[in-house]
Amino acid sequence: MSSIQAGNCVFEPLENGTLSLSEYHGAGGEFRLPSLVDRIPVSEIDADAFNHGGAITSFSVSDDHPFFSARDGILYTKDGTALVRYPFGRREESCTVPEGVTDLRHYAFAEARSLKSVLLPASLEGMGSHAFTHCEALELVRLSDRLCRMGRSIFRGCVSLTDIDISPDHPVFRMDGPYFVNLAERSLILCLPALAQAQMSAPENLRQVDEFAFYHCDRLESIRLHHGLRSIGRYAFYHLSNLRECVLPSTLRSIGSRAFSGCSSLKELEIPDNVTSIEYKAFNNCDKLTLLVNIHSYADRYCRQFNFPCRHPFHWPWQK
Repeated sequence: MSSIQAGNCVFEPLENGTLSLSEYHGAGGEFRLPSLVDRIPVSEIDADAFNHGGAITSFSVSDDHPFFSARDGILYTKDGTALVRYPFGRREESCTVPEGVTDLRHYAFAEARSLKSVLLPASLEGMGSHAFTHCEALELVRLSDRLCRMGRSIFRGCVSLTDIDISPDHPVFRMDGPYFVNLAERSLILCLPALAQAQMSAPENLRQVDEFAFYHCDRLESIRLHHGLRSIGRYAFYHLSNLRECVLPSTLRSIGSRAFSGCSSLKELEIPDNVTSIEYKAFNNCDKLTLLVNIHSYADRYCRQFNFPCRHPFHWPWQK
């Protein structure tokens, strides 16, 4: 079965015989999710379904919808345990998610540009990827002690965020100064852009810097990453035009796609010998950058292959 167009929506068939809302092209305002389209139940909504139309200010569904429910204009699963989508065109500055909700779906609060605070219930256990992407006014998020699962790029573009309220005894996640970290995975999820300084040192004992971790930290000029770090994720330092210095540890193994893309003030970056992967356009639009690489290293071969500016630092024979 091919896709079905009904009004200002496009629906895609699923293997279980139901439909997924894949695209909404309406003008915005209140959106009523149908129960059936061509007598086929609507059971899912694509994460990016509302990227094609106007801002939704309220969701509604019929009381007998088999898969979804709506409360106060917010879309939930039928049993109310997952918040599917907040009406991102709404102008309210705060939201308290009710008890009983255990999950935020992918993009649950994405693009809700008026929200300043979100209080999540004690029952919350997981958040999907991009749950708060581009909530530009968001200042405070209160997280549950039961939270144990978190997707990618949860707070990307939350440039006003100054407080992730979470217990200092939380077993998985913690605030460490301006840094939000995953203790279980030893990863740096986010440096809060509103708290970033010119000179910074990342937390110790990290294994990875997650994608978009320093995105919008525009004040950052110098950052030191510590021994034990193995990977830098995609877009980690993306378009930090004031970044002039980054100290990478010898334990680093991989640099993700566009990790330093657009760091136009970065002039030198020493790549450790343990690096064995530099992904697509990691240093794109770094027009002043020269990589310091040891001869015959992976980074040396990378520079020769892609004709990237590099030089070999001098070491005395007794120096490692």
